[in-house]
Amino acid sequence: MNEKTSVFNNWVPSWVKIPLLVVALIPHLLLLGLFSGNTLFMASVLDADSNDLQFLMSISYAAIVVTLLINVRFLHYFSVRSYIIFMISCSVFILILLMLVKSYVLIIPLRVLEGIFALLEGVIFMPIIISLIKSKHARTISYFILYTLILSAGPVTAWVIKLATKNFGWNEVFYVIAFFHLIVLAISLFLFNGNRFFAKKTLYQLDLISCFYLLISLLSGAFFVIYGFRLNWFQSPYIWYSLFLFLIAGGIFIYRQITLKRKLFDFNIFKYQGVRVSFLLFAVFYIIRYGFVNIYTTMAQVWKWPWEYVVNFQFINVIGVFIGVFSSAILLLKNVSSKVIFIFGFLILAINAHLISRLFDLDVDTFRVGQTVFLQGIGQGWLFTPLVMYILSAVPPENSANASMLGASIRFWFTNIGFAFSQNVMYYFQEKNYDTLKSSIDITRPVVADEVMNKEILYEQNHINAVIDLLVQNDLMQSVYAQANLVASKELFTVYFWFGIFVSVLIALTMPNHAKIKSYLFSFLHKKTSE
Repeated sequence: MNEKTSVFNNWVPSWVKIPLLVVALIPHLLLLGLFSGNTLFMASVLDADSNDLQFLMSISYAAIVVTLLINVRFLHYFSVRSYIIFMISCSVFILILLMLVKSYVLIIPLRVLEGIFALLEGVIFMPIIISLIKSKHARTISYFILYTLILSAGPVTAWVIKLATKNFGWNEVFYVIAFFHLIVLAISLFLFNGNRFFAKKTLYQLDLISCFYLLISLLSGAFFVIYGFRLNWFQSPYIWYSLFLFLIAGGIFIYRQITLKRKLFDFNIFKYQGVRVSFLLFAVFYIIRYGFVNIYTTMAQVWKWPWEYVVNFQFINVIGVFIGVFSSAILLLKNVSSKVIFIFGFLILAINAHLISRLFDLDVDTFRVGQTVFLQGIGQGWLFTPLVMYILSAVPPENSANASMLGASIRFWFTNIGFAFSQNVMYYFQEKNYDTLKSSIDITRPVVADEVMNKEILYEQNHINAVIDLLVQNDLMQSVYAQANLVASKELFTVYFWFGIFVSVLIALTMPNHAKIKSYLFSFLHKKTSE
C-alpha cells in the first residue's frame, strides 16, 4: 500500500495505527458483550426477567447473524472514513433512541437495527489491522487478538455497566457506550483519508427478502426456545405460533438459497465432514459454556455477594481466557493435531464442572471459587480459536464467509438452547430437592429446634404468636429453598461434567485427525496480505 493508495493520512506515524485501531474496536465489542453477556446474572442485578433479557439480547444477535450475509457489500461501497462515520453515527443515534423509547413494540425493531450496526461498525477494522502487521502470521495474530477480546467482552461490558449504574443510572450505560463511539469518530478523522481499502461495488441486487425471512425464522425460533419453559411449552398458543413461523420462514429461506442463482448462503458446505464435526463441537461448547454462568448467579443470589464484587471477580476469568487463547495459538502454529487440542479442551471444561459442583455450600471459600472461574476461562479460551480455525479450514477459501456465518448461527442457537437447558434442568432439580428436603424436616432434631427457637425469639418482640408461626415457617421454607437450589446447582454441574467427559471420549474414538489447519493459516489467512 503506497502513499497514493493508502487509506491513512500521511502525517499519521506508523507506530500509533494499530493501537488506535484496537481502541476503535472497543464500542463494537461492548455491544457484542451486551448481546452475549451473563443473562442470568444481569437479570438479578437489574431486577429484570431473565427470559425477557435473553430474548432482547437474541434479537440483536439474530440481526448480527443476518448481517454477516451482506456486510462485505457495504465494505466495498464506502471509503473507509465515510464508512466508519456513517456506521458509528447510526449506532449512536440508535443508542439515543433506545434511551428514549419505552414501548416494547418499538424496542424490538431498534434492537434489530442495533445488532446490524454493531456488526457493521466493527468489521472494517480487522482487515486494516491485518494489512498493517508485517508478518507472515498477520491474520493468525489478528484473529487470536480478536477472539481474546470477544471472549472477554462480557466481563468488560459488565464492568462498564457497573461503573455507569453505580455512579449514575441504567440510561447512563448507553451514554458511556455512545461516548466510546465518539472516540472512534475522532480516531477515524485522525487516521483516515478519503481513499478506499476495497474495490468499489454497488449495493444493488442485495437479497433483502432472504434476509427478512432468515431474521423472522431466527427471532421466532429464539422465542420458542427461550419462552417455552415459562409458557409451559405447547400448552401456549404463542409457542405454537412461534414454531409455525420458525418452520415456514426458515423453509422459505432454505428454498430460496437452494433455487436462486445468487446465493447468500451455500448449504453445500454441510457436505464437508469438518463442517459437520465443527457444528457438533461448537454446539456442545456453547451449551457447556452457558451453563457456567450459573456460578455467577449463585454468587449474587445464594451467597449474597455484592454484584460489584462479582463483576470484578469475572476478570479472573479474563486472565484465564488470555492464557487459554495464547496456549492454543502456540499449539496450532506448531501443527499439533486439532483432535488433541479438542480432547484436552473439553476435559478442562469437564474437570472444572466437577470442581464447581463441589463449591455449592452456603459458606464458600472464595479462593476455590476463583480457581474454577480461572480454569473455566482457560478452557473456553483454549477451545474457541481452534474451533473457529477448524470450521474455516474445513471448506475451500471461497466458502469461508459461509463458514463464518455458520459459526455465528451456531452461537446464536446454542447459546439460547444452553439457556433453556440450564433453566429447565435447574427447575427440575430444584423442585425435586425442595420436595425431598421439605418432607425431611424434623422439628425434634436439635439443629432444627434451635433454629426455630432463635427465630421465635427474634420475632416475639414485635409480633403476636399467630404471625410469629407464619414468619418462622416462611424463614424455614426459604432456607430449604436455598439449600435445594445449591443441591440443584451441584447436580447441574455434575451433568456438565459427564457431558464434557462423554464428548472428550467421543472425540478420541471417532474424530479424524485434521491436518489442514496450519496450511490454511499460512495460505488463505494471508491471502489479503499478499494482495
